[in-house]
Amino acid sequence: MNTEPSCAWIESKNFRPSRWNAEFYKNEFILLEHTIENSKITTNKLKKLSKLFTGPFGSKLPASLYNTDGGVPLLRVQNIGELFLNENDMALIPHEVHQDIVRSKLEPGDIALAKAGRLGALSRIPEKIKECNITQHIVGIKVNKKKVIPEYLTAYLISKYGEFQLKRQAVGTIIKYLGIEETRDALIAVPDEIVQKHIGSYISLAEKCKDKAEAILLAAKRLINELYDDSDNDKLEKKQNIISSADLTTERMDAWFYQKKFIDLQKKLSLDKNFIPLDNFATLANRRIRNLDSYDSDPIEYIEISSIDIESSLIKPNLKTYSELPASAKKELRYGDVLASTVRVNRKCISVIPYHLDNSIGSTALAVLKTPSIEEAYFLELILKHDVSTSQIMRWNTGSVYPTVTEDVFEKILIPNIQQDERKKIGKLVKLGVEYRYKSIAFLSTAKSDVESLIEGRLDTDAIMSGKLKAPTWEDIEKELEGI
Repeated sequence: MNTEPSCAWIESKNFRPSRWNAEFYKNEFILLEHTIENSKITTNKLKKLSKLFTGPFGSKLPASLYNTDGGVPLLRVQNIGELFLNENDMALIPHEVHQDIVRSKLEPGDIALAKAGRLGALSRIPEKIKECNITQHIVGIKVNKKKVIPEYLTAYLISKYGEFQLKRQAVGTIIKYLGIEETRDALIAVPDEIVQKHIGSYISLAEKCKDKAEAILLAAKRLINELYDDSDNDKLEKKQNIISSADLTTERMDAWFYQKKFIDLQKKLSLDKNFIPLDNFATLANRRIRNLDSYDSDPIEYIEISSIDIESSLIKPNLKTYSELPASAKKELRYGDVLASTVRVNRKCISVIPYHLDNSIGSTALAVLKTPSIEEAYFLELILKHDVSTSQIMRWNTGSVYPTVTEDVFEKILIPNIQQDERKKIGKLVKLGVEYRYKSIAFLSTAKSDVESLIEGRLDTDAIMSGKLKAPTWEDIEKELEGI
């Protein structure tokens, strides 16, 4: 039975003449709005704290301009993440076009808000992007730094008290989008500047941790690429060929498996003494859950394919009770296990179980590999994500609409043969980068929860104002993660 009321009485003070749709007056929205209004914190409308604008219509930005070498980044909806920009598939437009639409320019510290699609998603422009522009589907926010701390405003907008207002302002039936005028009227709680700086510092730390993580992981990827030298599968000839009897196997007799690019890669790696089968140092872990009774009273951390973020490899488990677990929840996962999706392996859905997810439960759609050490687990993560590994695994795909591989395929692939000390050295670097990523997410969560605690009267603002309660410094973070 649905517990949501089928009708609700709206008091005149909550009624907006410009909004006559029932969704705008959902009970949860009214309650959140009341919480903001009843807090003892000064409030102001977003338009009083910043300048809002959208990008030009598509006719001024045809797709033919999107691949300009050395051009100015153009943000589209797919580039907007949670605080951080997704820089993959970033369009670049000519400088002269950017100057022609300079009114919608964004700079470091400005906010880009998704107007269509993922309503409420927003990203801050990082320091490394000195200027960029936006399409008509993005709302740009230039913060007035004299009226509000930009990092605090960001934290507020990604908290539930900012997010609900953005989602509430959505208009349209089939495709919903944010109305910019309605967005300007979003109500912002503005505490003392010291409190703003305290909360905003967690946004700054989240950004700094993310940047540090990317720099570390880029260095690790370069080391991995050096191990493959010229073994990149994209460089191999992909024309049709005649299959010799020596290339045949009783396991497969289909055209996909015997593509020339797959055969040539296999031959090349097999003849190279610098490559060995993966199972020489990693094996499948076949731990199965036998007794779930011990989980009855506690939320169970369940990990499936969708729990793994493909871009960052971070894992966000689903919390479920015993009765809510699907039939596929069969695998016992331990700290250091390497997870690899057996479905659509070209997406490279691969990660390592961190310490805080030890003893979680995994889906049978995930292959689980174990290595001699935690450092080698992170080394293996990058190896499995390399294009050469992906190509070897994809060769064993079965099915067209929902291509899958069996778990044993991962043990068959050939990987670079290096000394254990070298594997650990690279893996240690990857592990550190991942730890900075998780730390970044933790700071982002703290910023949001602090905003919510502030509005609900649970944040110790007196301790913040007196200096007794302080956010960690960057030196604290480096000491914790690197021992510096």
